[in-house]
Amino acid sequence: MKTHYSISELLEMNLEKFPKTNRAILYKVEREKWSFIEASCQGGKNGKRREYAPPPEVLKLIQAKKLNEVLGGLSDLPTPQPSPQPSPTGRGGNTAGLPSPDVRGGQLTIGVADGSTEQQRLCESARRGVLSAVERVMAESGVSKEAAMTTVLTQAKMQGFEHIAKLFSLAADGRGGGGKLPSIRTIKRWFAARESNSLAPKSRTEDMNVPSWLPVFLECYRLPMKPSVSEAYRLFVNRLEGLHSPLGKEGDVPSIHQVRRWLGKLGNVERERGRRGARDLKNILPHKRRDFLHLKPAAIYTADGHTFDAEVLNPLSGLPFRPEITTVLDVGTRRCMGWSVGLAESRFTVPEALSHASRAAIGALWYVDWGRGFENLMMTDEATGLMGRLGMTMTHSRAYNSQAKGASERSHNIFTRAAANLPSFVGKNMDDEARQKLFKLSRKEVRLHGKILNSPIPTWDEFKGYIERVVDEYNDRPHRSLPKFTDREGKRRHMSPNEFWALKVAEFGEPPRVSPEEEGYLFRPQVMRTVRRGEVSLFSNTYYSAELMEFNGETVRVGYDVQDALWVLRSDGFAAAGAKMAGAVSAKQ
Repeated sequence: MKTHYSISELLEMNLEKFPKTNRAILYKVEREKWSFIEASCQGGKNGKRREYAPPPEVLKLIQAKKLNEVLGGLSDLPTPQPSPQPSPTGRGGNTAGLPSPDVRGGQLTIGVADGSTEQQRLCESARRGVLSAVERVMAESGVSKEAAMTTVLTQAKMQGFEHIAKLFSLAADGRGGGGKLPSIRTIKRWFAARESNSLAPKSRTEDMNVPSWLPVFLECYRLPMKPSVSEAYRLFVNRLEGLHSPLGKEGDVPSIHQVRRWLGKLGNVERERGRRGARDLKNILPHKRRDFLHLKPAAIYTADGHTFDAEVLNPLSGLPFRPEITTVLDVGTRRCMGWSVGLAESRFTVPEALSHASRAAIGALWYVDWGRGFENLMMTDEATGLMGRLGMTMTHSRAYNSQAKGASERSHNIFTRAAANLPSFVGKNMDDEARQKLFKLSRKEVRLHGKILNSPIPTWDEFKGYIERVVDEYNDRPHRSLPKFTDREGKRRHMSPNEFWALKVAEFGEPPRVSPEEEGYLFRPQVMRTVRRGEVSLFSNTYYSAELMEFNGETVRVGYDVQDALWVLRSDGFAAAGAKMAGAVSAKQ
């Protein structure tokens, strides 16, 4: 039986005491926080849909529904005599006083036996259905029990009685010669088992006594080279002989079939330890889901750099290259607060993205990885760093732990889809022939003319305009991780990041932001320098101003703008007179 169901599948089942509309079922699922997986489908968003794992009480309803469908053809037969009630101490008995599985009038009542598996309960219920069918034939035709068994077995082979065949299939316990139908002797045994309340099949208990040879074999199997079972077994046998192990001396070496059986008993994670590295193994380990919906707006900012999957013309050389995009996301609302593009993730592109984000709101916490664009003195220095000037706290995720930054990692999908819409796309889904054709065309132009003259590769300005539109569309598009609501058109859908941001702002108030007057001071890179007779040195240049005379011997903060060559001087929080001066003012080279 399936363990995960979509909203439409749950609706089609029409379960008793269960919501009867898509909206109501979805509300119940989200309110009770059912776990889910994303399964491939046709017609879903991006070819996928969510399938939820129902809790035990809902699974019982689904199980009852499935078996009632199997028993549908038996509902119009005469009602048999009720089966004996189970003893409180019998096998499969219910100490809580709940009834055991029974079928009466085509309706199934599920009772959970202590320690029984779902497969055992399903098989037991199906067997009770078979016995009920036999008794109904006896009541209707007045034949003996054995003749009724023969009749039911014959019906299972005929057209129009597929429900009977399905019932026998569910009642089988996997033993015997592999036939779909049991023998009359087996059905008689089921009648006897019902009398003693032991109708459920016995569950096979695995022998989990670890043999002495298993740790030695695992040392040969758990290797990063990922040897096959056969290769690991040969190494295992050679090691036993080389170590003069008692196993080898006594000749009690397990066969490869024994080894395979024991590997099958191990869990998927334990079997892969040593064969996968720590980072790769985390992909199959459980993780903690974080609830972000309670966060205030701009409470946590996260950022990451992403190499664009399409070629763009370099603004300096005019040659094709793949630029770097740095995005800043508000974790609580999933809104893209700011972004920047550059030749690579550097100490200049990250402040630019943060500057863009701070015009909308200043974040309280800056949650990033250990990239060079984040971990540098321009960001972290106590005196001149951007974090201190903005009043933000920087914290880092663990190295090689991308799951901790799921929001920023998933934001890469925004630009992956955007790159796929450009003719210069070079991602893995691009056709190799088309990619090679464009590559040869562009490189031929570079070889002949030294630059690109006629190519579909976008220019730098076209690329920046395109990214701006992509970000605006993302912020206005419904986001699957955000709550649902009914819009003005009466449509039930997820909120967009902009809509959820507006809701949070209305609830908690507008967060502080950087004013245009403060941008110059806050976001210009700064360094500490000592004034010597009206001069400061920076980047092997010496800059002079008469107004610095009064600060001789003092350490000042020098803020510079690499784009318009303006220099801003500060002395430990106090503005120096005439602190703003152009690079052309008396500069000694």
